[in-house]
Amino acid sequence: MGWLVLLALLASPLVGDRPARGEEPSPQLKLDLRLVRKPPVAPQLVPDPRVAEKDTEHAIAEIQARERTEALVRETLRAPSRRPDLQYDVWSGIQARNINDALRRR
Repeated sequence: MGWLVLLALLASPLVGDRPARGEEPSPQLKLDLRLVRKPPVAPQLVPDPRVAEKDTEHAIAEIQARERTEALVRETLRAPSRRPDLQYDVWSGIQARNINDALRRR
């Protein structure tokens, strides 16, 4: 019930001030539809050098931390180097020598 009263109060100014068809609205109701754009006025603030220095130091610290992390990741993902004494030529040569030694002993 209360919302009906509120709705009636809000709608009454709209219904009562409406001009009849063909009538010109009163001069107070005419809207100025011209669009004038002015550029926004930006305040001219001078940055504090201490803040800029602090931001720079923070950025440098972040970059160094990222580089350390990337270096650790590269080091852990790098393929392990193979020992030169375990290459194919080495162990095949050892096998051939041992086979020849075994055949000579017979």
